[in-house]
Amino acid sequence: DINPSSQAAALAYGHYASGRAEAAVTAALRAVEEDPTNLDYRLLLADWARERGDDAEAVTAYGEVLSKEPGNVDAALGRLESWIGAGDFDSARKVLQSAPPVLSEDDVSRQRRLARIWGELGENELEWVILKQLTARKREADPLLYRDAARARRQAAPEEALDLYALAMQDAGMLAPAQASPRDDRALTFASRELPDDDWLKRSIRSDVED
Repeated sequence: DINPSSQAAALAYGHYASGRAEAAVTAALRAVEEDPTNLDYRLLLADWARERGDDAEAVTAYGEVLSKEPGNVDAALGRLESWIGAGDFDSARKVLQSAPPVLSEDDVSRQRRLARIWGELGENELEWVILKQLTARKREADPLLYRDAARARRQAAPEEALDLYALAMQDAGMLAPAQASPRDDRALTFASRELPDDDWLKRSIRSDVED
């Protein structure tokens, strides 16, 4: 997270947290003026543009960050995601083929984002290769990773996808290890029923399995 060291930055965070996006952007722009060398504020503006669906503005904002710091992986991934959101698949493919973001093998969150980008471009095998490597290296519970891996296999290998969903449920505390591997279909079906206190991830996993 960015440390809101200036009054303008702190104000921007406060506005955004309260749902006042327009006021947040105005305050963040003021923070950029106060500290033009701090790329974190520019990246924040780009992220906010993407979150509100303004992909064209996000592409421009991420590009500004990359022009000053070409190795900024968050800006690189954000621009790829924004191109895809805007329907500009050609630009995303061109950059992925010529200058893909360089990510650490241990950076699960960003590697997962890259896998999702390939998947959204229709390259499901490339998506699966990345996610398979991540699941093989994982050392702690990560239901989101297993869920994404399952989604990548739903069309090509539906039974394998169900195995991965079972592991996602295990990591989320929805299935016991003995029910997840080998997969207990009866337990999986029962666990796919939504509960009132489910968080967004559990709802997502249950919904996927039901479909």
